[in-house]
Amino acid sequence: KYYDHGKPVQYTVKEDAYYAGYVPSTGSDGLTVTNTYNPYGDLEISKTVEQATNVSGDKEFTFHVNINNEDGSPDTRSYSYSTSDGRQGTVRTGGTITLKGGQTATVKHIPSESTYKVTEDSLPGFTQTGKVGDTGSIKAGQTAEAAFTNTYDATGLVLLQAKKTLDGHQMTAGQFSFDV
Repeated sequence: KYYDHGKPVQYTVKEDAYYAGYVPSTGSDGLTVTNTYNPYGDLEISKTVEQATNVSGDKEFTFHVNINNEDGSPDTRSYSYSTSDGRQGTVRTGGTITLKGGQTATVKHIPSESTYKVTEDSLPGFTQTGKVGDTGSIKAGQTAEAAFTNTYDATGLVLLQAKKTLDGHQMTAGQFSFDV
């Protein structure tokens, strides 16, 4: 327990292996590891929008959530979710959740070893520039994270046509100018 003339040895004990359905915790003594059976985990979906304007930053993005059972068959159960802005609802496989930039939604109590896939509908003016964790599996006592990033880049072409008419006098080149 001691080294170098009485300095205490610092150590931690943790379980590195994952056991389906079990959540490990280390006791206050630092030596006791307890596995608690809790075969559920959560899925957090987050949305980031870069280079948004005041108007574009308020757009809602639609996410499709698909959850499969451990055997690969579609999960037919409904799961409750809550969003960072206080909304609550339920979603099932094939269902949707809407988020604005900077928001998250957490789908709760999904059976561990289930797999998921989250997809995002596109919006005009936004380009998906990143997605991490859009597919994965649920682990007991953990939160899987699906993060989506879009960049706002509305570009376009405007064609203006103007005609100047002068009555009662001959117009000379460069006599008038227009500011747009």
